Amino acid sequence: MDQFTKKRSSYNAYNKWGHTNTWISNEISDLFDRYLGEAWRDEPADHTIWNRVIHIPDAEIWRGHERRRERLVTFARSRLRQQLERNGATRKIINLSDDVLDPEALTIGFARRFASYKRGNLVFKDLDRIKKILTNKEFPVQIIIAGKAHPQDDIGKRIIQNIISLSKDPDLERKVVFLEEYDVNVAHYLVQGFDIWLNNPLMPEEASGTSGMKAAVNGVLNFSVLDGWRCEGYNGSNGWTIGSIKRYPGRDYQDLVESRDIYEILENEIIPLFFTRGQDGVPRGWTQKMKFSMQTLGPVFNTNRMIEEYTKKFYISTALEYTKYKKDNYEPAKKKSEWIKNIYNKWNTIEFISTSDNIFNEMKISSEITVQAKVYLGDISSNDVNMQIYSGYIHDGQSVSEPSIGIMNLVSKEGDNYIFEGKILIDKVGKCGYTLHILPQYEGEVQILPGLIKWI
Repeated sequence: MDQFTKKRSSYNAYNKWGHTNTWISNEISDLFDRYLGEAWRDEPADHTIWNRVIHIPDAEIWRGHERRRERLVTFARSRLRQQLERNGATRKIINLSDDVLDPEALTIGFARRFASYKRGNLVFKDLDRIKKILTNKEFPVQIIIAGKAHPQDDIGKRIIQNIISLSKDPDLERKVVFLEEYDVNVAHYLVQGFDIWLNNPLMPEEASGTSGMKAAVNGVLNFSVLDGWRCEGYNGSNGWTIGSIKRYPGRDYQDLVESRDIYEILENEIIPLFFTRGQDGVPRGWTQKMKFSMQTLGPVFNTNRMIEEYTKKFYISTALEYTKYKKDNYEPAKKKSEWIKNIYNKWNTIEFISTSDNIFNEMKISSEITVQAKVYLGDISSNDVNMQIYSGYIHDGQSVSEPSIGIMNLVSKEGDNYIFEGKILIDKVGKCGYTLHILPQYEGEVQILPGLIKWI
């Protein structure tokens, strides 16, 4: 352990103010220094470093998290008192702020911009049911909400007004708190102190959802729809998912289905896991999930990884391409521009005719699946397409996680149709599947062009 815990006099200033180091709590960063080694600060995208999270004792990570939740409750009470004083509440109401929230209760958080598609009040869709959850004395649960609406977003402002009104309900006044003036300072307390980070935008309108990433590195578990970053971040075990990728007819019905999913998962999975404690009071199933979430999300969703990936994949390659395409008075660029225009005009003529494979029920590890596809390309040359197999675990019968991408090669031609073939190595245990897609290819290199992808 000495080689990992040795103190450094300094580290890169860019990394110091990067995403992970900005939002992580002192308790968690101290644990990481001790059990991961201080290299996590400089190399937060290194998976081998994050794999050491599993060695953090459950009791240590839990006690640190409890301190963060207690600090959040203290902050929320103080903030609420300031709000009430500013809004002219009576002294009796102001004094009640000292008793709101429970530092030992399961604390669910929702904090973001209050655009209508983010559905800030979805958890209150069935008021009787959420009251039953929140008023259970044996298993205390509470919700802290924060955020702002755009000054011209009347719908968003009405959602906030609705939540504030609900927080005054006699059954909920100590269980639901809305924090005004959401800013970076408030966000620090929230992403570090919640137990659950609730995210339920209306699919597919979420662009990213970075707040859930900030929470994850602190051991806060995400409870989210599969939209924005969570499509890539959820692996079936590092949190919970709301609904599926299925879209239902009508906003009201979508809200109904997904709000019921929230209640059922809270009642049957989240609350029982949180309150199942060992003799030392530690919820070991919960802490294991916290650590697995950190281990899988920490090295992927951070600013360092993003900048490094952008630099390698885009900035450097773009600089090299500029040098390549400016030659001979930009003739290579003109040639590629004509190719792009041509491929856009003809792309919709591509059609999957048929597919086949050698799958017979269960397959053994290390065996191979051979996949063939017959494709009509129209006037597009076979040299201008890249046929791929997209395979991995299947969740909810729809989404693929931990995907592998394999290339399919052109093996023959039947009339106007091309036959492609590829193989999938069975290296996973569980319910797996595959699909096929075609991308454009220029001079042997796959091209990522908006709208130009054809799925089977």
